[in-house]
Amino acid sequence: MSGTDSKRRLGAGAIGNFGEIYDFAVFGFSVPILSQHFFPKSDPTAALLSTFAVYAVAFFARPIGGLVFGYLADRIGRVKVLAITIWLMAAGTAVIGCLPTYASVGVLAPMLLVRKVFAEVPLGVEYSLTPMGRGLSPILLAMRDWGDANLRGNSLDAPV
Repeated sequence: MSGTDSKRRLGAGAIGNFGEIYDFAVFGFSVPILSQHFFPKSDPTAALLSTFAVYAVAFFARPIGGLVFGYLADRIGRVKVLAITIWLMAAGTAVIGCLPTYASVGVLAPMLLVRKVFAEVPLGVEYSLTPMGRGLSPILLAMRDWGDANLRGNSLDAPV
């Protein structure tokens, strides 16, 4: 693998990872605004705490994504799974912008907001320990495996 390929892979992985972390950070910073739109305005404190609860559930859902997508990465290849997770995060972010507010659909709005959890599940694979990954970060393995179809999730460089 040439130095140019390595730099290109590292750049692609870093951009994807940055986009996903940025999405999660924006959601965290916008919690006060989201609480006003997706929860009843009668108790602003409860609305804020409820929105933070959605944020926390999304954060703790990451290990589930690490297990599910880590297993898939070992089976179908890390590059494919990395691309899938980036698209799932992007779709989840787009859906947030299309959600109806509490004023328009009532109690259904907070339930739809909870689907943010499903957008965070794919993020867990980038930091997980996968069964065959032997502790190496899957995003680093994906960047390494990008150019060699014989290497799929095996940190010992043995063909799978």
